[in-house]
Amino acid sequence: MNVEIQSVEGNAVFKVVAPNTNAVAEGEKSWSGELPQTGKYQIVVGTERGGASYTLSVSID
Repeated sequence: MNVEIQSVEGNAVFKVVAPNTNAVAEGEKSWSGELPQTGKYQIVVGTERGGASYTLSVSID
């Protein structure tokens, strides 16, 4: 899976959460990796400071 977040302010980050609720990636702006198990994953978006307008791109190969 590939995940990338872009924001005008440069402060948007995300966390990828596995079905077992463990974080696969946390506090990232860009991440690429193999998903450790099958199931439903969550991508949680947050900011390092203040609010943010963002674009989130996700692809699974």
